[in-house]
Amino acid sequence: MVNGGGLPPGVSLTNLLTVPSTPRNRLLADVLAKTGLVERSGQGIDKIFLRTLSEGKPEPDYAQTDDFSVCATLSGTIKDPGFALYIQEIQEGLPDDAKLTVFDVIALCEIRDGARRPSNREIARKLEKMGYIEKHGKTNAQFFLLPRRYYELREDSAAYSLKTDWNLIQVWAILCPFLEKYRRARRSEINKLLGDHISDKQFRKFISILKGKGLIRTEGARGRTRYYLGEKYNDLDEIINKTLSIRSSEIRGKDEI
Repeated sequence: MVNGGGLPPGVSLTNLLTVPSTPRNRLLADVLAKTGLVERSGQGIDKIFLRTLSEGKPEPDYAQTDDFSVCATLSGTIKDPGFALYIQEIQEGLPDDAKLTVFDVIALCEIRDGARRPSNREIARKLEKMGYIEKHGKTNAQFFLLPRRYYELREDSAAYSLKTDWNLIQVWAILCPFLEKYRRARRSEINKLLGDHISDKQFRKFISILKGKGLIRTEGARGRTRYYLGEKYNDLDEIINKTLSIRSSEIRGKDEI
């Protein structure tokens, strides 16, 4: 969509949704509103963003706008059908005077697209209280996610599990292959592997348990610690290999029969 004339004074691409309505001709706008030929002014861009994002489409693109024309590119491609179903489900369960606003939906999009928290803290608190986003982790590892229901609508519950169900087994499943391949790891490397899924306190607890079981050993003082596979890991690896070997022999025997 292209509209000649450029953006009105005081309006920019960064404040499209927050700047007060600025009609080019105030008198004409008032006349059209009073005669019922137009809705209340200032709602157009809000509706464009709200409907587009709520349908799981990319946000409207105003990048081609210049001093001489306003250009809005609207994509017809639904990039996230699950998100569209999630928003629809929420809106249908809310009364008309309490529907999600465009800023609520933008916050939900931020979390869906990987932000650790919505940029607007007040909206984040509101959405969390209503159960539309979830807070996970503690202190510096705290982050928000869309709830399990969103992932169910996407038919991707596994993604939700990977983001939330981080326990000792999950941490070991990440560390073990890395240490098998590279023999040792620095804390900075482990942080990259685990991301923000566990806090420092949880990390120390899990490492302590793994060290107690002999699966991990460490060398070096704090800040220069290196992590290695422990002696008991070799025993465990040998047991697993023997079990797999026996199982393979049993399967071959059945095939021969």
